[in-house]
Amino acid sequence: MATTTTVRTRRHRHAWRPLLIGTVTLTALFVFNYYHPAAFDLADLKASDLRMYVTRRPPLTGAVVIAAIDEKSIAELGHWPWPRSVEARLNDALRDYKAAVVGYDVLFSERDEDDVQAERIAARLKGLGIADAAVEQTLGTGNDLAFADAVKRQGSTFLGYAFEKHFDLSSAPQILSAPVPTGFKTSPVAPPPLAYNLVRELPDAAPKLLIAARAYLPPRPVLNSAARGTGYVDYDADSDGVLRSEIAVIRFGKRYCVPLYLAL
Repeated sequence: MATTTTVRTRRHRHAWRPLLIGTVTLTALFVFNYYHPAAFDLADLKASDLRMYVTRRPPLTGAVVIAAIDEKSIAELGHWPWPRSVEARLNDALRDYKAAVVGYDVLFSERDEDDVQAERIAARLKGLGIADAAVEQTLGTGNDLAFADAVKRQGSTFLGYAFEKHFDLSSAPQILSAPVPTGFKTSPVAPPPLAYNLVRELPDAAPKLLIAARAYLPPRPVLNSAARGTGYVDYDADSDGVLRSEIAVIRFGKRYCVPLYLAL
């Protein structure tokens, strides 16, 4: 009986040690997190990666195919950006393959460089007295127009666009006071970007936390009007530069815009 009592007394005597160790450890973690929060953020991101890697992935269906702008294609077709006659041929090929839907996650916001050069050549030829019909026959159809015609023929092609920058509505005054970059539009051009057709705003929601934008860079008008629709290709990478999530909605004026991946 005396031996049992002695053992219990020793156990109670050292019971505070785990509590002390736990308290000191937690305090050290809180202090370290206060001075070095990025380290814990990075650890949390890497833990998220591990959880993703150990999850069994579903088998690929083959329904989605990516035509990539990679080293091989650049070696064959030349440096990027390619003449849009290349995209025109690609779209015609995809139509022949009976692709259900086509999407371009690149921006076509500026004129095709070959079209710009052809316009300069046309001006010189006309200055030499050559008839307009002869000039047009010599230079042929512009690349932008050829691509637009191919997009119309396919009938279900979506193009991408980019917003100027993202902000939450609480910081809007500082963002809205800055000048708008050249080419960006503060209101939708026709046809406007795709948007959700049904939105319900709850009275107790916090709309100021929603991602918003004040201007966007649409495709060239001839391409914008030829496409079935346009969706944004914006994304926000994590602090380590890795893309782990997609932005599902961005408010632009009174529109709640749809990303390209959901449009497809």
